[in-house]
This record gives sequence, structure tokens and C-alpha cells, in this order.
Amino acid sequence: MHVEVIQEPSWKRRMQIEVPADQVSREYDEVSRKFQRNATLPGFRKGKVPRSLVEKSFGDRIQEEVVKRLLEEAYRSALRETNLQPVSYPQIDKIDFKVGAPMAIEAVVEVKPEIEFVDYKGVAITRPKIEVTDEDVEKALDSVQDRYARYTAVEDREAQPTDLVVMDQVARDETGLRIPKGSGTGLSVPVGHEQTRPEFDEALRGVRVGDEREVVVEFPEDEGDPAFAGKRVTFSLKIKEVKVKELPNLDDEFAQQLGDFENLDALRDVIRADLERQAAQRIEQSMRAQLMRTLIERNPFDLPQSMVEHYLDNIVEAASVEAQKDPRRAASFDPKAVREQNRTAAEQLIRQHLLFEAIQKAESIEVDDEEVDARIAGVAEANNLPARKMRISLEKEGKLSRIHDDLLEEKTFKMLFDLAEMTEES
Repeated sequence: MHVEVIQEPSWKRRMQIEVPADQVSREYDEVSRKFQRNATLPGFRKGKVPRSLVEKSFGDRIQEEVVKRLLEEAYRSALRETNLQPVSYPQIDKIDFKVGAPMAIEAVVEVKPEIEFVDYKGVAITRPKIEVTDEDVEKALDSVQDRYARYTAVEDREAQPTDLVVMDQVARDETGLRIPKGSGTGLSVPVGHEQTRPEFDEALRGVRVGDEREVVVEFPEDEGDPAFAGKRVTFSLKIKEVKVKELPNLDDEFAQQLGDFENLDALRDVIRADLERQAAQRIEQSMRAQLMRTLIERNPFDLPQSMVEHYLDNIVEAASVEAQKDPRRAASFDPKAVREQNRTAAEQLIRQHLLFEAIQKAESIEVDDEEVDARIAGVAEANNLPARKMRISLEKEGKLSRIHDDLLEEKTFKMLFDLAEMTEES
């Protein structure tokens, strides 16, 4: 078999394949005999129809199967011979078939772009200045305190911001038809909370137990829940309880109840350390984003759309699975919208991956088994599991290769940061 590869764009290859005439003839004979063994025609027993009559009666089907067999084998052989690694299914542009003559095939495939050189040294990066202040620590401590708040029912008192109102609710559309999804009993709604709809928040301020209110909401056409989208809905509310928010005292006893903290200052120390870890992560993310933007700008190349579409297929599938967990989200799930929303990010991530592959090859960056074992041991310790059991768990979940890839990415970023022109944010 003869194969010639013609490069079109950097990521597209046109393969011109010629299958020898003797191979075409052998395949045609084999398929014809198969049809002859199974053929049934009037006046002949099964398997006894003359081959000439079989070829006359089933010629199109015989040729179709022969071409299919030869095409599949020729394509696989051509890939082995040329060492091409397609990222798309082949597009067959030409097939010339005739029994007794060579079969000519032209197939176009997309491959990963070949990046011969990457300009990656001396990238200008500004390290952000993110400091954790005492005010940040106290704000986080207030959030912890708020999570442990208790609500106590009060009588003969108007609802105020930070209170919790418990109510029965009935929702009806413009025709008076009840909307089950907007109706319920014993619903708890916080007053003055940013997540409470403004119409409800206004109506609930100042209510007492036993009060009744009506709230009218004009929902936009693009409302996420199709049960309400574009509708004018009237909500009838009956107040069952008003509950006042009671915060625990911020003292040593509170800290000791949360865990192994000697006192409130020890809890503050842990909160500060956690905030500093988050700040370090934001700094790292900012530096990585700056680096990748510059690398992509410095090193433009054509990207096979099949790689992008395949990546987006996975995103859409994952988003669909997640949406099915919530009937409201499932009803409004739009795969086309998800695909387009993620297209730019997908292209950037694929470009980053291909550039990193080229840099890792140029700099001989690798990850060995000992480094993978050390990372697994660290993950195992964090989860209070033996390293062997953690490895087995990662293998079952298909996450072992991710450990290797993460380490490889970390080493590549470290090397690029070492070669960068780093400045501190003033």
C-alpha cells in the first residue's frame, strides 16, 4: 500500500492512499463468496446460486461492503505507517474503486498542531499584593458567628431586618390558576437578606403573626424557572411566626465548642491562616493568568475546531448531568447556550495545554513515580487514610493520571515563573 501525506494548515493532513489491485481483487472475491454462501434466489437452493448471478443480483451491496472493508483497513494501516495521531474522524473526499485495479482514497484528518518553537522566556508578571488584615479576620469571624445563630419565635413584635418570617404561601398566575411550585406551607424567609426578592422583603418588613399580605411579581421572559418566566404572579402570604436572630457570644467558650481551640484567639489564628492560604491561591491564580495570556499572545497558531468541539462536548455532558439533579434547571437547560458560553475558555485551555506540551518537550520537564507517590502520600495523610488505600481509591475513580498531570503542570509553571520578569505590585 502506498501512502502520501500532504500538509494543508498546520493541523490538517490530506492522505492519498493507494490500495494494490491484488488486495482489491482478494477482498472482492472473499465478499462475493460470502454473499454466494448466503444467497437465495428463485430456482436455486441456498448457497448454490452461480457466482455470476450473485454478482449481478447483489453487485451494489458487494461493492459497498468491499469498499467499507478496504477503507477501514487502509486508513488504519496509513495511520500506522505515517505515525499520524488524528484528533477527528477522517473526511473522505475521494474513493476510486474498480475490481482488478488499485483503489485510490483521499482522506483529510485533523491532527494536533505541531509547535516547533515557543517564545516563553522573560514574560512580564506583576505579583499582586493581597494582605490579610485584622478587619478581614473579624469579618470572617462574624460570618462563623452568624452560621451558628439561633432563631427564637417572638409574639406581638413587628418583623425587622435580620428576623426570620415563617409563612404559608400560595402563588397564582394572571388567570387565578394556582402555581404549585410557588406555593407551600411553613416557608422561612429572612428579612433584609440580599437573597430575598425585593418585593417580598418590602412586604415582610413590619408584619406580625397572623398578618396577611399580597405580593405581585412581574417575572421577565428570561427568568430561569419556566414556571414563572414572563408571568405576572400574585403571592398570597399568611404570617405564621416571626423569629428573632440570636447570635452566640464571641468568647472562649464559643471557640471551644467549634473544635480543638484553646480560646477565641486560637480560632482567630486558624481563620487568619485560612485567609492567608486563600490569598496565596488568588495571587497564584493571577500570576498564572497573566503568564498564560502573554504566552498565547506571543505564540499564535491555528487550532483544530474538532479539538474545541470535543472539549465542549464533555462540558455540555457534565452540565447536563448536573442540571438533571434539579427539575427547574433541567427544564431550562440549553446545550447550545452552554457550548457558546464556554467556547472562548475552551479554546484558551486547549492552547495552554498544547503550549505546555511543547515547553515540557523543549525543557525535558517530566514527573517520575516517586513524585507521584509522594503526592498520593500527602493526599492520604490529609484524608487520614493509608497511602495504599488512597492509591486504590484514586485508581478506581480514574483520578490517578490527574495526579501526574497536576504535578507536571505545577513544575512547568514554576519553571516559567523562574524565567519570568517578576515585579511586585506597589
